[in-house]
Amino acid sequence: MTAVGVATVPAEAEPTREPAGAGRFPVWFRDRHGWIAAGLYLAFILFLDRHAVAHLNSVCGCARTADPTQWMWSWVWIPYAITHGLNPLVTHLFWYPGPFDLAAVTLSPAAAIPGIPLDALFGPVAAFNLLFFAAPVVSGWAAYRLCRYLSGAPWASIFAGYTYGFSAYELAHELAHMNLVWVFVPPLIVLVLARLIRAEVSARRALLQITGLLIIEFGLSTELFFTMALFIAAGFVIGWLMAPRELRRRIAGAAAVTFGAGVLTAVVWSYYIYESFQAPPASKGFPPFFPADLVSYFLPTDMFRLGSATFAAVTNRIYTSDPTEQNSYLGIPLIVMFVAYGVSTWRRRITRTVVLTTFVAFVLSLGVTLTIVGNQTFSLPYHWIENLPLFNLLTPSRLSLYVSLGVAVGAAIWLAAAHGRRSRVRRWFLALASLVFLYPNNAFVTPAFLSRESDFTQPRFFTTSLYRHYIRRGEVVLPLPFSYGPGGLSLLWQADTGMYFKLASGYFGTVAPPSYAVNPLSLDLVIQTVPPHAARDLNQLTRTHHVSVILVQDGTETQYLPMIRRAGWRLRADVGGIRVYRRAAGGAHPSR
Repeated sequence: MTAVGVATVPAEAEPTREPAGAGRFPVWFRDRHGWIAAGLYLAFILFLDRHAVAHLNSVCGCARTADPTQWMWSWVWIPYAITHGLNPLVTHLFWYPGPFDLAAVTLSPAAAIPGIPLDALFGPVAAFNLLFFAAPVVSGWAAYRLCRYLSGAPWASIFAGYTYGFSAYELAHELAHMNLVWVFVPPLIVLVLARLIRAEVSARRALLQITGLLIIEFGLSTELFFTMALFIAAGFVIGWLMAPRELRRRIAGAAAVTFGAGVLTAVVWSYYIYESFQAPPASKGFPPFFPADLVSYFLPTDMFRLGSATFAAVTNRIYTSDPTEQNSYLGIPLIVMFVAYGVSTWRRRITRTVVLTTFVAFVLSLGVTLTIVGNQTFSLPYHWIENLPLFNLLTPSRLSLYVSLGVAVGAAIWLAAAHGRRSRVRRWFLALASLVFLYPNNAFVTPAFLSRESDFTQPRFFTTSLYRHYIRRGEVVLPLPFSYGPGGLSLLWQADTGMYFKLASGYFGTVAPPSYAVNPLSLDLVIQTVPPHAARDLNQLTRTHHVSVILVQDGTETQYLPMIRRAGWRLRADVGGIRVYRRAAGGAHPSR
């Protein structure tokens, strides 16, 4: 869904224009319904995550995985690197001795702009919560602004903004992914392009606005930047093909402005781009593994209250993997609204462009092979592009974001076009039914320890100055057991201490770099097993990576303690929720 087609017929959806000299403040600031929309969205997310709101720095409105700690850690690392004269895109502080290239992972440096001061004021978990609470509010408000411009109907636009800001895509990634939940840029770029094609804004001003938005998007998520550029291009092509000659010139001009904005964005982020090509990506996308099942658009996941239990026999065959990638659900009422919009106004170029561009997003979101209730059938167009550069880094189901945007726009315009009391009642009945079907299930929990809210309370050993009495600055620490790998919080431990020590562990989208993965214990610690040779492997790992301290959190499985003792490590302190182990005098070898 892009602005190109939206702007092809000005008379079809005449926007509310700002009168000349209307005031010192922009029209969006003086939009009373815009403030109502933002207030409603904010109230809903605070209600939804009320437990996290009440315990802001100990309960995260996210899943208890290591994913959120990436951004919590980065908000401490970036100012630390700058004040110590280090390159913020390369670190030796985890997976010691490194180096670890942060330009090749989901660092999201733009999120650090609000994250750093919030972390300094309230702490890392609270900072993460506040940004997570804000993401659906801002994204929903951006969709509201676009729909208000296109439909002219404030309440229909508030409804559409909710379906986008609290879509299945947004709720799924609110479990863990800070880089994927800030999705306000696509609707705002669509809005700027629509105004540019309608000659309501100059090319120069549009260039500045689009450049600013692209710079923000690139700094938030390079994946979303690429997919957004892809669908803007698709919208340009579809809109151009259906436009008359005069309008084609305007579309070509808008495309040129957008391309220029992309070039300026590349210049601004040139060093970041250069660094990202110096090392291969820490993790690739999963085109074959995370497609959107065709039925997933119709039947809810466990993240939604209504229908998830009713259709469990079917959905259990669809949603069998990572809940954060179960992000395509729309619900039958909302799909009916979009189909009704397409059928009733198909002759309009705006409708055809919205529907066709949304359809492109829908088909690509289905991935390499059409999957129906878990059964693979035939190859889809994504099969031709899955191995191309950049495309091989994508996860197809995430493209459902643009389906949600297209459906929101179509639903808003369809609601606004109701004539007569009976028609309005029928259409708003479907709208309210859509809200019911999209109501989240706050008790959502999966066997993979994923839930909407998780306890992130940190040991007192790190949140006070206790660690300074038992660890020397700059020592290399091995944290065990849950703090090792994707299920652990060792990055947060390090951030809590202001980067006081180095880590022989970490997690930034990948389990372990090659220098660690060669040791069998790396995998054993992730899957929490203790094989017979564990003590030998522990000694090898600690010597290779200069580990001088092993930290074990109280309350974790005790099967690691015999391994640590057999490897020649001795308990030096049990304080603040952490057991501190150091190598025994003489560096004993594992007992035979």
